[in-house]
Amino acid sequence: LKRYSLCEDMDISYRIQTNHPKSLLMTPYAKVIHTNSQLARITSEYRTHMDISYHTYFFFKNMKQTYRKMLSFVYGIFFGRLVISITSRNPHYVVFTIKAQLDMMRNFKKVKRGIFKSF
Repeated sequence: LKRYSLCEDMDISYRIQTNHPKSLLMTPYAKVIHTNSQLARITSEYRTHMDISYHTYFFFKNMKQTYRKMLSFVYGIFFGRLVISITSRNPHYVVFTIKAQLDMMRNFKKVKRGIFKSF
């Protein structure tokens, strides 16, 4: 994943759990400290673009491609994301989401293979 990683924890934990069931443990005692840095911030538009592209990559990399799963994925990535952006009541998020979806469709073969040169 390029620049600002997104979903990398989900990707690695999914693959570990798939290859070695019952090997991951959850603990309420773990602590994570995320420090904020203005240098590490990305724009909302860029994050929306990455979020849609990386989730598409994750789906095609890790999930068995069945008709039902494909239909669920397409419904979620297009209609679900659009509904969420509309309910946010921020017109910019609606535009960002539509632009990201269109860009992902234009670069679908590359995104599916994990080539993210469009951003």
